[in-house]
Amino acid sequence: MKLKEILSSSVKEKLNEQNQKDKIVAYHGSSSAIPFETFDQSMIGSGIVSANKKFNGFFFTTEKENAEFYTEYFVCKVMIDNVKETSLRSKNPNDVLNLAFNNKENYIIKDIFDGATFSDIVVVPKNNLSTIKIIKWYFVGDEESIFEKWDSIFGGEEGFVNNDMIRETIEILDIDFNELIKIPIFKKYYLSKK
Repeated sequence: MKLKEILSSSVKEKLNEQNQKDKIVAYHGSSSAIPFETFDQSMIGSGIVSANKKFNGFFFTTEKENAEFYTEYFVCKVMIDNVKETSLRSKNPNDVLNLAFNNKENYIIKDIFDGATFSDIVVVPKNNLSTIKIIKWYFVGDEESIFEKWDSIFGGEEGFVNNDMIRETIEILDIDFNELIKIPIFKKYYLSKK
């Protein structure tokens, strides 16, 4: 191998390695009863704990168990790009999120108590939502409870639900049915409504 090829290969490996370091796998406990495809600014303040407080973005934890603390139904596993360590001394997630919003950066706060245990917290400001990719949804709630919730969403007050009603509602919500049906609990619910 020529020296130029070796150096080029080495530089590419280092860049790939550095790019991987900037990516973090994290979890988010969602208050949504229906898994969604992307994070949207309109969701800010809709969480169980946020009590309608409008923050400048979203919080994620590196521990799935902690994300479960913040939901009744679903935890989503995400990949977040361009995560940096914050220079802020404060470990208060709101302070770090405000800095992240002003700097248009994603920051990680190392080793803080969150939910049920210690974890790292990643803050993503609302001006960086495109750096979040949802990888997988986990159902962590009660099956009977989510089925009742879905009956009210898809069937209204009457309680009667069939597959057509589910598909029509999903279409109105602009959610990809083919992605939603991959989630085992949703598939079970959908098949029970034939």
